[in-house]
Amino acid sequence: MRIPGFTTSAGSVFYTLQVDFGECNAQWSLEKRFSHFVALRVGLKETYPDIPPLPPKTMLRTSDQAYLRYRQVELQSFLAALLARKDLSRSPALMTFLAYEEHISAPLPKETETMSRNLGKSIRKGLLFEDLLVFTLQEHALLSRFEFYFSSWKVPFRSRKREFVGSTEIYREEGDSLALKWKTDHESLPTALTYSLQLGLVLVGFSNGQIHGYFINSEEAKMQFAAHKGAVRGLLLTADSAQVVSVGEDRRMVATDIHNHRELFDCVLPDRPVQVEWWGQTLVGLFPHTLCEFTYQDLGPMLSHTLEQPNFTLTCMQICGNLALVGTQAGLTLTYRLDKKQEGARLVGIGAVTAIAYSDTRKEVIVGNDKGNITIFSLISCELTTVISGIESNVTYLAWDEAGQRLLLSGYSRLLRFLQFPPSWAVLPSDTAVYDPLSRPEAHSVASLSGWDHPV
Repeated sequence: MRIPGFTTSAGSVFYTLQVDFGECNAQWSLEKRFSHFVALRVGLKETYPDIPPLPPKTMLRTSDQAYLRYRQVELQSFLAALLARKDLSRSPALMTFLAYEEHISAPLPKETETMSRNLGKSIRKGLLFEDLLVFTLQEHALLSRFEFYFSSWKVPFRSRKREFVGSTEIYREEGDSLALKWKTDHESLPTALTYSLQLGLVLVGFSNGQIHGYFINSEEAKMQFAAHKGAVRGLLLTADSAQVVSVGEDRRMVATDIHNHRELFDCVLPDRPVQVEWWGQTLVGLFPHTLCEFTYQDLGPMLSHTLEQPNFTLTCMQICGNLALVGTQAGLTLTYRLDKKQEGARLVGIGAVTAIAYSDTRKEVIVGNDKGNITIFSLISCELTTVISGIESNVTYLAWDEAGQRLLLSGYSRLLRFLQFPPSWAVLPSDTAVYDPLSRPEAHSVASLSGWDHPV
């Protein structure tokens, strides 16, 4: 980032910015007034209070070349200080100021989208099992409406109460289309999902704390029990499908026998959970500012390790082998080596991370954000390779299909899209040399997982 000079026009001064984004091999120029820098600093101070100062304003005329050169140097130092900080170097305000999306993002190639289907609802959770696609979906429903009159008013007071409801649906791909194989509607919002291929059982958690179990040959709930006093935030089945482990807004982790619905243990969590996943025999819980590991035992989970991130709000998680990819509200995707209990490199994007997918064969991390962009990072070169814009207004679901080498995504458009990556995004050989992210702690990227075995 350089400010090589400035120009004057109609009494105004415009500073020339030369932006060099080496990760994408992109360069461009911008012209900014001093007031643009002031607006940037004001926007950043709302989230980051310790922002470096700008040079003071002056009443001098724009013809004072010596002062303008002084301000040029100070403005370049200001931008350099911002870009040197990992916590705000890719903040939305700074990226908008630098016109990042206009010069880095590319539209989706027409040949990339191979199939799409309008589901009519927004995907909440999704699972891929062989040739089955299992989704929980949400929609709005008008549940109540009432009106009454005040004695001194001549017009009625009306109120409408809207709440979320949803459904669970299973699809199978048949040729160039998706066939709906099974569906059940819910009167509450589904918030968690898991599926047992062994039992043919779909387990759904709801915003009212209930957990329902459905066998795919029946649309009626075959099991139903209340596990939490708030929304269910995560559902997992043990390896033998004998127990279901759930976490909820009430900050409790509960294990329930799947046959007699008896609670086997109940423990209090350190915070409200965002997500929970298995890593071998260990439970990995994601909380707003913490990543915790729990050793799962018959007597209950034991907290074994904690990694705190007080400066970030954590939004979602994807576990790949021994690596946990954690999205943040600030646009970073943090990496943790679970086996070494250490934080690795940081994958830097724009906008709050809403979904993460991982391709093991291509050695790539695919990140969706609340701006509707898809950002792809190579785990071989440790660099950002592609940013695709204009797919969705907000990406809510991402999944990588290893068998078909394609990406499944959805958002507020309620379309489920299948994207076949172009040939230029070639599959990388499995024996390609890779980097360890712990050896590059300052890199704004993430290293490859090749050779990191999935735990048994």
